[in-house]
Amino acid sequence: LFLSIQKPLIAKLHGYVIGSGVEIAALCDIRIAADSSIFRMPEVALGMIPAAGGTQTLRNLVGPDRALEMIMTNRLVDAREAIKIRLVDRVVSREMLDSSAEVIAGGLTKIKPELLASIKSSVMRGLDLGLERGIQHEKRNSYHIAKIN
Repeated sequence: LFLSIQKPLIAKLHGYVIGSGVEIAALCDIRIAADSSIFRMPEVALGMIPAAGGTQTLRNLVGPDRALEMIMTNRLVDAREAIKIRLVDRVVSREMLDSSAEVIAGGLTKIKPELLASIKSSVMRGLDLGLERGIQHEKRNSYHIAKIN
């Protein structure tokens, strides 16, 4: 469902972001975390693997080594580390979380939805296409946007 949404998705994260919470956040385009946030992938402790796309989306965010380490060890990751490993895009105080997300959302509302969808498609489809085909996809999107502007 999340992957089919063409509009930008912003995750506001605070408190404990655990298991599926991490997986849902990883499906969003922009992730803002309160400085008190704690992240964890506890499925291994339950004898499971992440089942909501976490092995793939987490890998895309933090790289395969860090994703494996987070998933296999069930280790807590605080907000300071989350920004460092690129699990989140921004860390703000809990008091600034809502306003920070609103500022970003407000800026995005000033951009044509077709342009945002095209950017999102270029980046996300490019992951599956490889570099050369990804660039071709980007060019097609660029031409399409130029025609409608």
